[in-house]
Amino acid sequence: MRNLHELKQARRILPVHGWRERGLVIALALVFTIVFGTRMFYERFGSTPGFQQDSEGFVTGKVSSNLTIREDFLLKGGFLYRAADQPPYTSQVGLQGFVISLLPKLTGLPARVANGLFRGLFSLLLALLLAGYGYVVGRQFGWITAALVAFYIVASYWIVSFGKNLYWAIFLHFAPLLVSWLVYPQVARGKLKERYFYGLMALLVFLKALNGYEFITNVILGATVPVVYYEALAQPEFRLAFRRTARIVAWTTLAGIGGFLAAVALHSLQLLWFFGNIAPLLDRLSVRTFGEQYSTCEPSFFRMVWEYLRIAHWINPLSIVLPLPRIVGDSIFN
Repeated sequence: MRNLHELKQARRILPVHGWRERGLVIALALVFTIVFGTRMFYERFGSTPGFQQDSEGFVTGKVSSNLTIREDFLLKGGFLYRAADQPPYTSQVGLQGFVISLLPKLTGLPARVANGLFRGLFSLLLALLLAGYGYVVGRQFGWITAALVAFYIVASYWIVSFGKNLYWAIFLHFAPLLVSWLVYPQVARGKLKERYFYGLMALLVFLKALNGYEFITNVILGATVPVVYYEALAQPEFRLAFRRTARIVAWTTLAGIGGFLAAVALHSLQLLWFFGNIAPLLDRLSVRTFGEQYSTCEPSFFRMVWEYLRIAHWINPLSIVLPLPRIVGDSIFN
């Protein structure tokens, strides 16, 4: 239990906001939504993106197929696929494709319209998360800093390009990190129990993993960054804050791992039901870890690390340590 002094310090974490600040956040969310939905005004809002069409094809193929929901599970296992006459994509559960495909199958809405609506929705969800992050930055570091953050988000090619992609559902990549920035102050101030926070982080990681395992280490660990910041803010004395911070970081990480393992378990059950084994999952795990022979698309993870260390050490020994997380996890912020 935190003492009275710590709780008083924690009250500085998230000051009360006014209507003017709420209006700025709403305006920022609208701007982000338009930018992501149009891919920086290069395309019509919600139209097929001219970026990563190959990956989005796994979702749009499932949505536009003539298979019923029952046939989709019997013939494709509920997985994503490019067309009804092509094999399913078994590297993930494919939650995004299932959810989006329900709209045309249950309502008769054209697949093109359903895809456009969900591209807009994905853009909006990412925009709301990033606008919320802008609010946090503004409260903590000033609104000039928040304006710079908003500018760099809009100027980020990767965030803008992935914003409306139906396959990547990029808002879920950011969700644990950004929701943690918004929610953890309530934990630090004693207004929200820690176990609810851990449960929320586990749920967000679980949902992200059901849509693919890409960048999963960054997604899990991203939720711990606000914990470290807010705990340091509430108790500047490092020695006093370290034990509590380490404990919460550890439990937050374990919660994220639990959400990830739950998604893997569900994926395994899906594979067992359709194939009778989990060989496709083990095969992808092997390829992504050890590489694929004669393939430049799937190089060995260990070879990548070794080549990086060898070349970096030859060029500059300090460069081994500083960018190493980029090789291990590849930051989603790029």
